[in-house]
Amino acid sequence: MMTNTGNSPNKESTGIPYKYLMPGILCFGIILRLMGLNKGIWLDEYFTIDIITRNDFLESMRSDTHPPLYYILVKLWSQIDISEQFLRLLSVIFGIGTIIITMRWVKRYSLLASLIAGLLYSAIPMLIRYSQEIRDYQLLLLLTACTFIYASRIAASPQKLSGYVWLSLCLSIAALTHLIGVMLIIPVLLFIILSTADKRNIQWSNLIMTITLPSITFLLEYLFFFKHLPEKSSWWMPPVSFQLIFGTAKQVFGISYLLDASELFQKYFPILASSYIVCIVSLATVTLAGIIFFGNWRQSYPLFIAAACYWLEMILYSAFVTPIFWYRTVLPGIIPFLGFIGIQLATIRLKWLKTASISFIIIISIIFASGWVVRGAWLPYENWRETAGVLKTRWYKNDIAIFYPKSASGPIRYYFTDLPADSVIPVPIGEEISEVERNIQDCIHTAHAGQNKYGIFLVCRSSRAFERDKGTYNKISAYLESICGQPGFTRQSGNLSILEYRCRNRESIK
Repeated sequence: MMTNTGNSPNKESTGIPYKYLMPGILCFGIILRLMGLNKGIWLDEYFTIDIITRNDFLESMRSDTHPPLYYILVKLWSQIDISEQFLRLLSVIFGIGTIIITMRWVKRYSLLASLIAGLLYSAIPMLIRYSQEIRDYQLLLLLTACTFIYASRIAASPQKLSGYVWLSLCLSIAALTHLIGVMLIIPVLLFIILSTADKRNIQWSNLIMTITLPSITFLLEYLFFFKHLPEKSSWWMPPVSFQLIFGTAKQVFGISYLLDASELFQKYFPILASSYIVCIVSLATVTLAGIIFFGNWRQSYPLFIAAACYWLEMILYSAFVTPIFWYRTVLPGIIPFLGFIGIQLATIRLKWLKTASISFIIIISIIFASGWVVRGAWLPYENWRETAGVLKTRWYKNDIAIFYPKSASGPIRYYFTDLPADSVIPVPIGEEISEVERNIQDCIHTAHAGQNKYGIFLVCRSSRAFERDKGTYNKISAYLESICGQPGFTRQSGNLSILEYRCRNRESIK
């Protein structure tokens, strides 16, 4: 069983300079997380900034689908500085805290496992990304790590009440951070039960009291705080499928970074390309074999069960209620899973197998970090700054901007602050084309009365919701072509696009 083994970690890891390697790994994680803080926001981050800068702050929070805690914290943080870089620093702090707490938690069982878990958490690109985003996911990950460290204390000393109090508080705060925070309850309970060496010592009444506060917290905010939550018919996440699960795992665990490195070798060092592939595949196979067949499952299986339980909750809820299985919602399961990986590798008895497996972890961490430093840190998830810059450069006094969907207008106006409000036409998903045409005519005849020359820009953000209603976009394009002809300028940047139509005779509008 996975119990607190007193000073056994020190014995198991004799000769490992933990007091030097732990700060080194932490500095490694900090440096990666401080790169690219000014890369530009994407749509979800704009929603955060919009909420904390509005006068009706409370009502804005209630209209969102995320609980209030992170918004309150970032609102307070923004009183110092509202810049993008400074707002990101709050998540960076949460991310650094998560590395520290995760390593401290796993250290209870193995110093080497602590180093492995900390190195992977520091280097996995998806975790770095959410250690920078102006969103609540990194705070949720920090709280996840806190829940497991207190759950381990309960398993080691079931009679001590302090562990139950702190665990209940962490779970409650997690529920106030994100609605999926309540899904930590079952995995954490399973972890405590499986990790307690003598099941007769389990304090069932204390466990029940522990989950009472977070459960009540979740119910109160769900029933009374939110103005509305989206219905399943209008929800944007895709239904759960094997393809989605595989694609999510590929994103979360940085497999794309390994493939990118393979493409670079193939392009610039073709002689070494095959060697790289053979090396990675061989070491990955050896490491997987070490994890499955040679690690100490008896010690680590509670962590594996906890991670698997959380992910299974996500899958089942997505299959039978509302799709929520997505690359960012699965991240809390990473915490116990990395602990499991670390312990399995640290407990391999075959010295050569342990050395090869740890070498693989170091190699992929270097690849992850290199990819992040060279490319990932500096590329915005959505290039709103560049798109807004293009619009601003080509904008004339009498122009009109149509945004589809309407949420695309927010990030553009965040960067193009001088964009006239009376020249903006936001089009909701599913809007009737007749209503869109009427709004365009009103904008031209009212806001730009007497002007015979003007431009119309169609700014679009492609997404899953957009793809479901692409017909509206096609109808808007067709209508603009009917009154202005073919677009004279187009620009595509990732999922963002601009079409520019130049019209000379407004009387041509029917």
